[in-house]
Amino acid sequence: MVETEAATMAVELEGDSRHARTARLAIPMPNAAPIEIAFTPIGKFQMRGIGYVHPKWGHGRYQGAELVVEREDFVIADAAPNSIENLHIQAICKVELTQDGKPAQQGLGVFEQLVIGPYAPLGLK
Repeated sequence: MVETEAATMAVELEGDSRHARTARLAIPMPNAAPIEIAFTPIGKFQMRGIGYVHPKWGHGRYQGAELVVEREDFVIADAAPNSIENLHIQAICKVELTQDGKPAQQGLGVFEQLVIGPYAPLGLK
């Protein structure tokens, strides 16, 4: 296993949202060509659906009784991406690993995203 603090992540945002259109992780390797991992989102899992950042059903929030159940339906495409309850997502991604500029592996993965408040590296105020 190799540890490094020199890895870098470049993210291009989707429109005026805080969700990634693409992301690229570059990892320098000792004694080998650098590795690059490209993430291309193909779908979104809204973490609010399991309680994260949800205004009423916050993850782990006590609801006043031992067992309380409620259902919420919403259309992901209609969910305002910059509303606080919609910021936290898991983007299902096509993932491609290249080394020395040559494709090495492809697969599917998840890119978890939650950016709240200003974040200068992405120009977010």
